[in-house]
Amino acid sequence: MRIWQKVGLGFLAVILINLANLGLMIYLQEGSKALEDRAFMAVSKVNRLGDIVRDHIRWKVNFLAAMNNDAEPKVGTDPTTCSLGRFLAEVKPEGEQERTLLEKVKVVDATMHAAAARVRAAFSTGAENADEIMLDLYNKEINPSSKEVFKTLDALDALYRQKARSMRKKADDKADFLKTMSLAANLAAVLIAVLFGLWVARSITIPVRTLMEALRLVAKGDFSRNVQVSGRDEVADLASTVNAMLDSLRPLIQRVSRGAQTLEEESLAMEGFSEKATSGG
Repeated sequence: MRIWQKVGLGFLAVILINLANLGLMIYLQEGSKALEDRAFMAVSKVNRLGDIVRDHIRWKVNFLAAMNNDAEPKVGTDPTTCSLGRFLAEVKPEGEQERTLLEKVKVVDATMHAAAARVRAAFSTGAENADEIMLDLYNKEINPSSKEVFKTLDALDALYRQKARSMRKKADDKADFLKTMSLAANLAAVLIAVLFGLWVARSITIPVRTLMEALRLVAKGDFSRNVQVSGRDEVADLASTVNAMLDSLRPLIQRVSRGAQTLEEESLAMEGFSEKATSGG
């Protein structure tokens, strides 16, 4: 593997880890946002329930004031137009418990409004015992239904508050998990970069040292050894080139060595001949 390929592989690994980290961050952020939205919706429901309770209290106070004065109560009789009725028409239950409570409060609220409508009808028709009818309906239907409305609204309030807390906790947990995974991915990217850097450095420095040692021997006149470097990178190519150079130099060095040896032998022979000539003279 070429050096640039090794470096590129390291960069690719780091990029892939960062892309995976980015994808995970987007996924977790979307999930956290959805949980935050659900928590916000639950809080909005709690706030609306507070307004509904206050409207219901005013409705009941107006009815009691009319009953105390033996007068026709000026209260709404259509359960679909009051704040609770509008809330019931808009809200979509997210679980069986919420659905049960919503259906229950819808029934008792309708019963309360129907009884109030009968009271107003008694007064509008001029019934002589309208005040008695009002008192009887209040005790038997309106007051029990009103108490049940308050009780059910309290149960819904507790349910929505619990949902808001649960959604916020899940959103916080996702945010914490996101931070942890982001940190882990960054550390993994750094670790891989360091390991690849060490691997590349090792794959370069060890062959280079081997090559330098071989060249030192050549500098000392030892042409007998080739450079032993494995691999297919640029350092291995350089070692192959050096080996080829050594292979081409060895015959020349051998010829030079043989020529020097022959020259030395001829010099010795001439020196012997000269000595004999001198002795004979």
